[in-house]
Amino acid sequence: MASNQSAKNLVAVTLIVAALFVAVSYSIHSAATLDWWLPLALLVLGVAIVAWDWYEARMGARAASPAVPPAQAQSHTPDDLTRIEGIGPKIAAALNAAGIASFEQLASASENQLRAALEAKGLRFAPSLSTWHTQAGYLARGDAAGFEAYVKTLVAGRKG
Repeated sequence: MASNQSAKNLVAVTLIVAALFVAVSYSIHSAATLDWWLPLALLVLGVAIVAWDWYEARMGARAASPAVPPAQAQSHTPDDLTRIEGIGPKIAAALNAAGIASFEQLASASENQLRAALEAKGLRFAPSLSTWHTQAGYLARGDAAGFEAYVKTLVAGRKG
């Protein structure tokens, strides 16, 4: 990738410098107006390569940004997701890696998002996944009594 970047830069600079040399030569020899297409084409190509490279770098930086929407991004200490029935340290780490670090984020995540987070870390088995958003909803609201009552209705983290 770095060598590809260097090659693009070298080609762009070469085209722009060549355009300048040809333009100076034409200027010295008083070339006809119709002869100026070559330096103009070289200059346009060089600038186009620089612009395309800048665009790719900008889009690459956007693609590398975290998948968590800014409204959900939080700068506080992550919640202890292992309080949720069926979430142990490995699953909590997988969710954190996917940007799900709070009960609120877990409550609002879809089952597909949760499955994708687990699969990204090589985890496949989570039978209680369908109850996580409800459990997290109680904890996100600060409803400890509701959480405890709901958890008592679960069997091995699943609806009984």
